[in-house]
Amino acid sequence: MKIKTEPVEVWQEYQDGLGFNSVIGLEETVKINNDFYNGRQWEGVNAPDLDKPVFNIIKPPVNYYVAQLVSDDVSANIEVEAGAAAGYAPPTGNILSPEEYLGKVMGQAVAETLEQTEAAYKHRLLLKCEALDGDMALHSYFDTTVDTGQTAIGLIRTEIIHNTDIFFGDTSSSEVERQPYIIIRQRLPLLTVMEEARANGIDPTAIHADNEVMYEAEDTSKQYTTVLTKYYKAKTEGAAGKKTVHYLRCTETCLLKKPTDLGYTLYPVAYSCWEKQKGSYHGISPVTAQINNQIMLNKMYALASLDRQNYSFPKVLYDGSRLTEGWNPNPGAAIETNGSPKDVLADFRPADMSAQVLQLIGDIEERTKSSMGVYDAALGNAKPDNTSAILAVQQAAATPLDLQRQDFHRFVECCVRIWLDMMSVDYGVRRVAVELMQADGSTASVPVDFDYADIGRFRWRLHIDIGAAARWSEILHVQMLDNLLRANIIDSEGYLEALPEGYLPGKGKLLQRLRDARQAQMQAQMQPQQQASLPEKNLQLDTLM
Repeated sequence: MKIKTEPVEVWQEYQDGLGFNSVIGLEETVKINNDFYNGRQWEGVNAPDLDKPVFNIIKPPVNYYVAQLVSDDVSANIEVEAGAAAGYAPPTGNILSPEEYLGKVMGQAVAETLEQTEAAYKHRLLLKCEALDGDMALHSYFDTTVDTGQTAIGLIRTEIIHNTDIFFGDTSSSEVERQPYIIIRQRLPLLTVMEEARANGIDPTAIHADNEVMYEAEDTSKQYTTVLTKYYKAKTEGAAGKKTVHYLRCTETCLLKKPTDLGYTLYPVAYSCWEKQKGSYHGISPVTAQINNQIMLNKMYALASLDRQNYSFPKVLYDGSRLTEGWNPNPGAAIETNGSPKDVLADFRPADMSAQVLQLIGDIEERTKSSMGVYDAALGNAKPDNTSAILAVQQAAATPLDLQRQDFHRFVECCVRIWLDMMSVDYGVRRVAVELMQADGSTASVPVDFDYADIGRFRWRLHIDIGAAARWSEILHVQMLDNLLRANIIDSEGYLEALPEGYLPGKGKLLQRLRDARQAQMQAQMQPQQQASLPEKNLQLDTLM
């Protein structure tokens, strides 16, 4: 398959991607899902006299999904296969095997990358995108402008790519490594693009603004242009049969970055779907199926509110032909009538709204939550009388998310593999501090020079370790303290010291009183012992004299 590298050809591939998204209605679906999540649920409705209440049943489940899936700490455990590092010489002074040493260095490098790229924060944003849009994508790139304080410069950076801005060459598969190419779209200010072209030796006057409008927040007073980044795999010069990742950047008519060999073996893109759909690389959002329920709920509330406004407050019905000056609404004002006032005013009571309306509203809300796998106990809307029971219900409610949790772990694992691949090419020799075991059994942080190119020379296995975060940690902590106090394992002073802040006002003063009382008691116990030893000392003095 011939790889297309001309701007016009790449732009046509991008247009083909837009056409596929249009066929499946991706842009409209993503917009509606995000609007309903953010409470913009009445857009386009022409009803100026109707109140438009919003009882958002979309947002709590999405927040619950994100909180459940990122409630665990993510770390990477890297193991080098036994015998794969034969002949490699770790630094002297430690007793680790070459495989153990390489695993520690790579694990340390990944941990630093997780910290430097703000992975914990971006994981929340990614999972929110996946729940609302159906997909999440993370693009990694090597930033050569970062000063590391060493000879080798540059660090790995990451950016979140929305599913409407990424286009796969094979639209029927979501497997990244099977793609003939991947295109990432960016909407950038014209001056920024011109500066990039100038830095790459391209004539900046060849760059022009276009008429596309991709995002609602785009400042229409400024000029923007669409920039495409295309990744593809091609054979490396001088390496028979080996394909590496190449990339280029272009606008519709101008090449910003000529095709360049990155040397990577993996695409620098991690991708995951919430729920896969056949024949498409885009996934299905759990929100999409609930939009009609939300619309119906809002309509029912709006009509019920209109009914109560019309009929809950008293209305005056009168015979206008018998009023000489019309109806006077001022309080206490006299009204002149022609004839008996009893014949002028009428007693009228409209029919009450059916109670089944409110029952239907509640039923819609509950059934929608249950269909999304979200219950009151899972959201914390339960009285904590029995913590163990609440924990059991929460854990059972989180079971339907196990598939998404496994996909998320796989997504993180793909990110780590990409980073290690990039490190082996871009990092070079760098000084790292690694916790190494010494001959005496102790561990020490040892600064060593490590050639990251060694990562690509050995076979290694990658495991993503997930550390479960404690749920209801403060309540469980207090319960454990209560049990320890009852068993006389700790005393009152130890109980107060370990009690979480905020549970007992004035805890510091009470703790100080206990300490003062304990100190006074110890002094009182020591005084009789001191007095009992005085005669004995006097006797010794008399004997000596």
